[in-house]
Amino acid sequence: MYDKTTIALTMHCWLNMSMNRYNRKSAVDFVNQLLGHMPEDTPSDVLDEAIDVVAPDMIALHMKQVLSDPSMIDEAIEDEFYALKSFIVTDHPWSQTFIRERVYHFVAQTLQRQLKAGSPQFTPAVLHAGFLLV
Repeated sequence: MYDKTTIALTMHCWLNMSMNRYNRKSAVDFVNQLLGHMPEDTPSDVLDEAIDVVAPDMIALHMKQVLSDPSMIDEAIEDEFYALKSFIVTDHPWSQTFIRERVYHFVAQTLQRQLKAGSPQFTPAVLHAGFLLV
């Protein structure tokens, strides 16, 4: 599951999927399965392999586009936050790219959108996922 081909396919599907939140669900879920909920037997270089496939600045650019999309609220944005968490909440040197690219600013704007337009059912989970990033 952690071979280079699977990682490359997962990353490209996630980054090139349409902004339609329903179309994105499968790609985001797979990123979260592959990178977000890594069991202890996961190879330690999985994130580095993903970064070898797609540069951190491209992931940051993609996330800024996703987080700017007004239709991204509720469960869709919660899933995206957890996918992004894999890259931000780490001690890898390339994680600084997300700070330099001000992704946290877009996370904050998305949290505001969730509070204004999101479903009360999903808001606590979205806020929790977003606060992990800022």
